[in-house]
Amino acid sequence: MQYNFKEVRERIEELKLLYRRLLHCQEPDGSWDWWIRNEILLLESEILEEQKKMTAVSGSGHQEQFQLIYSSIVPQWNAQNKGDVA
Repeated sequence: MQYNFKEVRERIEELKLLYRRLLHCQEPDGSWDWWIRNEILLLESEILEEQKKMTAVSGSGHQEQFQLIYSSIVPQWNAQNKGDVA
């Protein structure tokens, strides 16, 4: 199952909106605001962890694919620029 970044970001925005709304009628004294801040921090750290996992898993594969594409295109491009079309 793939991590749903969009859903998590939407939840973070909902929590921020809730926090801003509550600020109008309540003082952030630690009785209500702590759980919203903790939830936001938890979700943001989850996003960072998932991004790190995705980078670690796909990072080397993308580099190898890039090298294959680059090595096949650049010599042809150089030959075309010199007039030696391959």
